Amino acid sequence: MLVATAAWLVAAQTTPARADDTATPRPLGREHPVFDAAREPDRPLAPAPTPSGEITLADAIAAALQGSPELATVSYDVRSREALALQAAARPNPELGVELEDFAGSGDRQGFDSAQTTLSLAQLVELGGKRSARVQLAERETALAGWDFETRRLAVLTDATKAFVAVLALQDRQSLVRDLESLAAETLRSVASTVRAGAVSPVEEDR
Repeated sequence: MLVATAAWLVAAQTTPARADDTATPRPLGREHPVFDAAREPDRPLAPAPTPSGEITLADAIAAALQGSPELATVSYDVRSREALALQAAARPNPELGVELEDFAGSGDRQGFDSAQTTLSLAQLVELGGKRSARVQLAERETALAGWDFETRRLAVLTDATKAFVAVLALQDRQSLVRDLESLAAETLRSVASTVRAGAVSPVEEDR
């Protein structure tokens, strides 16, 4: 099983994390949870995982997808587009107007006794398919935001995977260097023992 230590991964991967319904998530990485901006304002956000010790590739990807500030920004943009699409589908609100005449005069017309009040109610009627065009545009913009989120999700997943593989390579290299260092020290001790026994020249120990 491929594992890497969290300290190495943090040093190698500093890339700043559910795809929206308007975009169909690609099969790659669909099993991993992703940062999802709440549709309800009062819903608390789930904390991003903080891996420690030895972690697997799945652990690293999950932490990257759920803790990415870039994905969080795009996710909130998707929610904003969804709200605008709902607003675009609503019909214009009716307008109520009140008009007062012949008030605050003098004599018989003093105060509001002779005032005339006119109430008006107006409703904007959209013609020429304006409302449907507005809704269609908002839906397209929501879909584009969803695909932008999916694109960024795949990018974060790819970067996290590359960083994880790089960490594994560095760990293997470190292990190899330690083995070579141990082998060299053992060889030195063996030669030094042979020199002390007088079997070879001290020059061999220096070499």
